[in-house]
Amino acid sequence: MKHAAVVLLSLLAAACGSGGDSSSGDPDAGSPADPDAGAPQPGTEYIFDLDQLHEFEVEVADADWRWLQDNALLEEYVPATVIFEGVRYDDAAIRFKGAYGTLVSCFDESGERICPKLSVKVSFNEYGKGRFFGLRKLIFNSSIRDASMMHEVISYGLYRDMGVVAPRATHAKLTVNGEYLGMFTLVENIDKELIEDHFAADTGNLYKSVWPLYSDAAPYIEALRTNEDAPDVSRMIAFHAAIEGATDETFTANMSSTLDLDALARYLAVDRAISNDDGIKALYCYGAGSTACTNSNYYWYEDPQGAIQLIPWDLDYSLGDINTDLGRSYADPNPNDCAPVPFCEFWELDPCPADAADVFLLPPQCDDLYGKLHRATWDSTVAVLAELAAGPLSRDVIVPRVDAIREKIRDAVVADPNGPGQGEFDAHNAWLDEVLEQQLAAIEALVAEQR
Repeated sequence: MKHAAVVLLSLLAAACGSGGDSSSGDPDAGSPADPDAGAPQPGTEYIFDLDQLHEFEVEVADADWRWLQDNALLEEYVPATVIFEGVRYDDAAIRFKGAYGTLVSCFDESGERICPKLSVKVSFNEYGKGRFFGLRKLIFNSSIRDASMMHEVISYGLYRDMGVVAPRATHAKLTVNGEYLGMFTLVENIDKELIEDHFAADTGNLYKSVWPLYSDAAPYIEALRTNEDAPDVSRMIAFHAAIEGATDETFTANMSSTLDLDALARYLAVDRAISNDDGIKALYCYGAGSTACTNSNYYWYEDPQGAIQLIPWDLDYSLGDINTDLGRSYADPNPNDCAPVPFCEFWELDPCPADAADVFLLPPQCDDLYGKLHRATWDSTVAVLAELAAGPLSRDVIVPRVDAIREKIRDAVVADPNGPGQGEFDAHNAWLDEVLEQQLAAIEALVAEQR
């Protein structure tokens, strides 16, 4: 059930750079590493509690709110006050956020807004070092490309269930200056706070959507979201060199001091199980002769005390289709001699949109890192898929979880003046149920086949 319009939006998101928020990272360095890393900051578990449907009120000066509406594409903050459960949080800031899929594409050629809802970012440290329940930022995703309103919440949860460092996500209502904007997906920001929660050392580099394709520093420096004032990206340059110097036979040994292959097998397993077609395997090439094919919607964290870790991001296009292949076809390292496939040919788009005419897709197994990583972790990935099928994705677990979240938000979706409406919500959730059921069956078949 792949819709060409959705896929094209993914393409254009990649063409514009990152798949999500295009802003830089947090300016302040944050607190020292917590010796009890792994325990979230006090209170954050309440904000992301799946049993809650929190309501946030924001107050903005009328002139600032009008300016923000007129200049949404600049993604610049204006001062704001947040009111939560009767408590006022001053010195906050608010702006719209997103890349192509949920911001740029929401305005027509004349600059008129055509989407009923825009994604919003609220910052508590833009003008200082404020925190809200231990958080620096609140991300309110509009979910306008996901009428089920469920993809991000379920997908991030599956990553986390399988031991992958990933943001938390739930739902929340948002009102600005008394105007109810609707219900949003509330996603944990990937920043120093998240790093402190999951790693013993929080002083490492955090990079947004940069694949280790480069031998020079500039692309990695541009992607930095921490340590921007004193950038040292030598570890990523060494990562690139190690990939280039590895063969399938030497990859595991070459990467032993750089990557945690067990952790990456868990990432790959979930990534395939949720059919994340707009993540690390979506390698876009621009121009027929292009050899540098790039992807988006992830972060790297260089753990000073361990490996370089991959963190997922921007999952609204996940769970939109059933991935029956699950990586089987990636065993052949040279399909079509690894020539990038024209985008419109791959997705059978006729006529081909002008924006896509010079865009190509590289088969994931032909990327130097993805291909070697896939082949080195195939057995481990299948084992993790078996764990996933027997645990978080099993019918006894996933069905009541999805039903409970869906029932929690149903009335809010129906009442949302800018939401999908009950008909679209129910239809897309029926398809989500089908995807989850068929995806589980596909995983069970793969596991049985491999055994």
